[in-house]
Amino acid sequence: MKFSWFPGHMKKALRQINEHLSLIDAVIFILDARIPKSSFNPELEKIIGKKKALYVMNKTDLASPAVTAAWLKKFKNNDMNVAAVSSKKTQNFKELIKILENIREEVYETKTKKNRTDKTLRLMVMGIPNSGKSTIINRLAGKNVVMTGKKAGLTKGLQWLSISRDIEIMDAPGIFYPKLETEEAAWHLAAVGAAKETVFPADELAFHILKFLSERNCGFCVDIPTNNPEEALHFAGLKKNFIKAKGAVDYERTAAYIITNFREGNFGAFSLEFPQKEE
Repeated sequence: MKFSWFPGHMKKALRQINEHLSLIDAVIFILDARIPKSSFNPELEKIIGKKKALYVMNKTDLASPAVTAAWLKKFKNNDMNVAAVSSKKTQNFKELIKILENIREEVYETKTKKNRTDKTLRLMVMGIPNSGKSTIINRLAGKNVVMTGKKAGLTKGLQWLSISRDIEIMDAPGIFYPKLETEEAAWHLAAVGAAKETVFPADELAFHILKFLSERNCGFCVDIPTNNPEEALHFAGLKKNFIKAKGAVDYERTAAYIITNFREGNFGAFSLEFPQKEE
């Protein structure tokens, strides 16, 4: 299965990113802590070349703490600047700010050697749709400077934002892979809301989530068979009493319930990807 979703505004943004890179001192890559591998776009890393980079694992409140710690260890072992945060809370933002301050000092030192007096650190923030880029920027600014929401794709074009007296951020739209080769990566991205709901069928996505949760003995999934999508959704619908007229299970409502509650962490904090699989 090949999964493709690369709207026109993403193509335009990718072109604009290339055009504006000369103005940027460093890049912040926002990753979803539940899917660090699938939410990392290696094409963007190629584009920035040797510019300094900071990888921020966001939404740690929705991911397994133990798995997040393992990912952090792996990133640090590869000499990468990395921080783990929850943009909805204030967890570990001090560490993120500390890393940014270190980057600013390194950039300023480089500018000084080149006889440049500009002390402003100019950052570009990149990530897949719905990774929490805008919320993190608002946290860093200490105020709402970017519109946020649960829907993917709210940022449509590049925009400069002043975070402090000496830090400016260029917020880029969420950029997807042009194509994904594996169904696993596709449903992982759909499960966390990175892709619009019209891209990955809701019943298939709900089945993937049910199967994943069942393998981890999630309370809701106990006694729900996961042999095939229709059977799984049927039993899940009965369990929630999502019944339409004449006693038929409401599959659409059942799928929506599973997807929404997984994304919001109501079934628990789960990581979909594990670093040991990538080594």
